Amino acid sequence: MNEYGQADNKTRERILRYIDLQQRISFQRIMKDLKINEGTLRYHLRVLLKEGSVGTAKEDGKRMYYARGITFGSIRNKTSELSRTEERVLTIISEYPTCSRKDILNSMEIGGRDLDRVLSRLEAGHRIWKIKEEGRVFFEEVTADGIKERMLLELALMFLDRRIDEKTFLRMKERIERDGL
Repeated sequence: MNEYGQADNKTRERILRYIDLQQRISFQRIMKDLKINEGTLRYHLRVLLKEGSVGTAKEDGKRMYYARGITFGSIRNKTSELSRTEERVLTIISEYPTCSRKDILNSMEIGGRDLDRVLSRLEAGHRIWKIKEEGRVFFEEVTADGIKERMLLELALMFLDRRIDEKTFLRMKERIERDGL
């Protein structure tokens, strides 16, 4: 058993990662691309469906498989890899700081629920911050400079709220600016 209470199975993890990278893929394509025999693939897909890691949908008469974010998050956190969709969303957020959910939806072809799952995974993986300011919600990529800026802001608020004295404030501010993280 692994740290998530699931049986360790490299084949199943490989199938799940592949499905996530492809976003939607048929049984035949998985079998061909991963070179897994039909019986083995059917077994692992049944397990993944039962545990909720994978979903299915019919498209053009074909059953397509897709990764569901909830269970996959635990595997993703272990490997810290990003899917193509996550990479695209992160790129948009990094290129357009303070972009909103609507801005992201307008920049790419993705459904609202799918985008919400991607944003949740990126936030849980400490890749982005969800910021609520003046009734507006927007996203920013987590960067070393951003963390430093937030630390300095929090320090200033502590000083203004009189939770720390001026000498402590100046000493901590200097250290953050000098040493960074």
